[in-house]
Amino acid sequence: MKCSIMGITLVLASLCISSSNLRAEPEGEINRYEGMSYTFYLPDQIEVAKPFSNAEMYSFEWKKNDRVFFVLYVTPVSVTAATPESMIDEFENAYEEPITTMGTQIISKERKPLERGVFSGIEVAYKIKTKDGEESLQHTLLLTDGVHLWNGLLATTDTNDIERVYYILENAKKMGE
Repeated sequence: MKCSIMGITLVLASLCISSSNLRAEPEGEINRYEGMSYTFYLPDQIEVAKPFSNAEMYSFEWKKNDRVFFVLYVTPVSVTAATPESMIDEFENAYEEPITTMGTQIISKERKPLERGVFSGIEVAYKIKTKDGEESLQHTLLLTDGVHLWNGLLATTDTNDIERVYYILENAKKMGE
């Protein structure tokens, strides 16, 4: 699990995303995307990239000056074997290690419980500064839906983008519901 978290984290940590005044509340038409075990209801400005191979991994994207990505994927661990609370320390270490070795400084870190729709777990919000002096917000989510553990990663400079992530999670419906 640590390798997959670190690989995705390295990609997201290197993103430099410009901010703009994009409202966090969904506007316009709501689109429906059917994943492997969930149907996601998304505002019209959010797109879903094709899932990676046959894995339950999604990249939700929305355009600002650059593209913002929220990656959500299932870990290959059953909830009976682990919970977000029992894995959070390992999860944070796997996230923080590559960031600090790349010369990035963690300015602040806040860990808090998160419950949105069928998902519950822990959100860790980081404010980081790259070695080039650019600041960004990094949100890592370790969640469960009662069956699987899910990891979520968001890199942005706009504090409103996490509200879009909350909207995606709150409105996800299990297939067949």
